[in-house]
Parts: sequence; C-alpha cells; structure tokens
Amino acid sequence: MNEIYDLYKRRFKISLEQFKDSVFQRNLGSYTKSYETYKKLKNIVTCFKQEIKKDKLFKVLDARCGNGYHIFLLNMLKEVKEKVSFDGVDISELEIEFAREVNNSFGFNNINFRVGDAEHLEFPQNSFDIILCNDVLEHLKKT
Repeated sequence: MNEIYDLYKRRFKISLEQFKDSVFQRNLGSYTKSYETYKKLKNIVTCFKQEIKKDKLFKVLDARCGNGYHIFLLNMLKEVKEKVSFDGVDISELEIEFAREVNNSFGFNNINFRVGDAEHLEFPQNSFDIILCNDVLEHLKKT
C-alpha cells in the first residue's frame, strides 16, 4: 500500500511541476497551444491589464476555474499581487485540491479556491470587480 501511495505522490509532484512550468512559459510568451488559444489568452491578459491600471484594489472571481490556470497566469503579471485578490470556484474537488496545492507551492496569499457550482454562486451581489468564466457557457444546463 505504501508503494502505491509513494507512486501517487511522485506522480502528483511531477504533474505539479509540469503545470507550474506551463504557467511560467505562457507568462513569458512561449505559447504551445493552438493560435485560437493564444489569441484568447492574449485578449484576456490585455483586457485584464487595462482594467487594473485603475488606482484601486480589485476582487476577481474565476467561475469554473478548474486547476486555477488563468488565475495563476494573471497573478504573475507585474503588480497584480499587490492590487488583486482572486477567488476561484469549481465543482470538481480534485481540481480545487490541485489548485490549492499549486497555490501553496507558489506561495501566493491573494488567491482563494473553493468548491462550488458556477450556476449557484454563494457570494453577495457586487462582490467582484471582474468575473472570468472562460469555457463555461457551453457546459451550463439550458434553462
């Protein structure tokens, strides 16, 4: 049993390092995904940078944040850690657990991840200045 657990821990550690490397590479401009993904990320970063130029503190929600990739990408931009606090919500406990581990590994203290349903968020109205919902609409139930 310990061998299996040790294997799991090593695999998780490798996955964590690969994930962190991918965040750093994207932040430095080493785009390896399709052109559409590159353009989407570039547009998100451009709009985000423009918005946070304002002289205030920002609260950002990433609804269906998955493994926290977009939050980590944005948090590594210059001066973001001082001006922005992030909340990431995802229905997957596994994704949130992974995001928390990555966050602990990076040592960020302006990011909070929680398990929750993006269709039924438990935040008061007007809690956030910016809401990200990347690749979300196609997964929502029709009402």
